[in-house]
Amino acid sequence: MTDYPQSVLKFETLTDTALTMAMAVSSSYTQERLRLGANLFGKICMHATVILRLLPKSLYSKTVNHTVTRDLSSVCALIKILIDNYYLFYYLIAQDVGENELGFRFCLWNYHSMLDQKQFLKLQMPESLKIAEIDTKFRVLAMQLFNNSFYLILEASNFNGIKDKVSKIKAGQLGIFYDNSEVANVMGLNSQAYQAVFSYLSSHVNTEPLAVVQWSAFRGDDAESLQTLRTVVDFCSDYLSFTLRDMVKIFPDQKVYLTSEISRQINHWEEVFRLDAN
Repeated sequence: MTDYPQSVLKFETLTDTALTMAMAVSSSYTQERLRLGANLFGKICMHATVILRLLPKSLYSKTVNHTVTRDLSSVCALIKILIDNYYLFYYLIAQDVGENELGFRFCLWNYHSMLDQKQFLKLQMPESLKIAEIDTKFRVLAMQLFNNSFYLILEASNFNGIKDKVSKIKAGQLGIFYDNSEVANVMGLNSQAYQAVFSYLSSHVNTEPLAVVQWSAFRGDDAESLQTLRTVVDFCSDYLSFTLRDMVKIFPDQKVYLTSEISRQINHWEEVFRLDAN
């Protein structure tokens, strides 16, 4: 079994590579998909960097007044955010889908984003003149979405699952058509493994009994504490590996940064999480 320092070192290597890629990729692309892809990738890199700053024995972390901080809940919250960002990155950027479906995904994403902006502005600044401007853009996006050819196919479907999602779209409750488990299945990953990881991370974010027990049990650099940290560090390495793999599909020139060690890590995590692994 890989010990904690080795897990941290592997995660640092992945993060260093991701940061190098992020700096090499310009966010000034005119194509919406590439521009959003570069921005989402940069966001994932920032989460990984902050996670490393919270991990003992990481080169990114600092010891203040000889005190080592183990804030497992914050680490889990950030990893959960990173995983969510990865699935969005795959859904909007990396997955190879037809032009009509891709257009629908971006229409839905932009429509829901504008809806959120409008509601937030009404809450914070109800007298703002920008509300009318956003409202005009929102109506245009609504027309594009509800006349989108792929959306019309979904709307005509008799499958209950699809009908339910279409109803949520109309109610402004759904901005991403497929949830993370569905995306994991499409990727050939074991969705049950994803759900187990997400459930564990959520237990710490939501302060469930397991989280309190594990936090209370931390004692210095004892093996059990570090083993718990190693588990969540490996979760992060898993999804950062997938991000790097998919990044070079969209930006092929970035493949030069994938060393043999990074490629081995990607192959390892693909094997661990593949659909027929369990």
